[in-house]
Amino acid sequence: QSGAGASLFDQCNAVALQADGMILSAGFTAENGPNHVALTRHTTSGALDGGFGSGGKVDINASFTVNGNSEARALVVQPDGKLVVAGYAFGPGNAEFLVMRLNADGSPDGSFGSAGITRTPVGPGEDIANAMVRQPDGRIVLAGSAIVADGRRDFALARYTTAGVLAASFGSGGLVPPPVG
Repeated sequence: QSGAGASLFDQCNAVALQADGMILSAGFTAENGPNHVALTRHTTSGALDGGFGSGGKVDINASFTVNGNSEARALVVQPDGKLVVAGYAFGPGNAEFLVMRLNADGSPDGSFGSAGITRTPVGPGEDIANAMVRQPDGRIVLAGSAIVADGRRDFALARYTTAGVLAASFGSGGLVPPPVG
């Protein structure tokens, strides 16, 4: 098993290729309870890379609470080898957009967000980032959905600086919140 742990349920939602041919995967593992962000790195022959995380695996609880869920849905490799992961993490009551940056070895990048993690409430309900792009200037754009006040799910965007904070010049304080259309 190449998942993040000895979980009964691991899921890959995104893959990326490093310049050296190493293969990265991101998703979640449900080892020991709630979902945690999970990443793996494999060599070009498919073996787990022991130089990444713990034996080729990284398991991060990115939620606000010990029992909260977090999940990776998108993955980008920066030109400097750092990894940017997007998805969702449960905050106080609802899921929020999640963006995190890891060093090439799988450890959190302390120069990004808070200890490598940024969580952003977008709408009044559950917010999930499903896609991500890194702009040429290094800013990061997340696209996903948010539950609006009447319970419908709508499109939402967020843009972050290279330091992992909302880019105030984008939309309304860094967000294009619902309702979009």
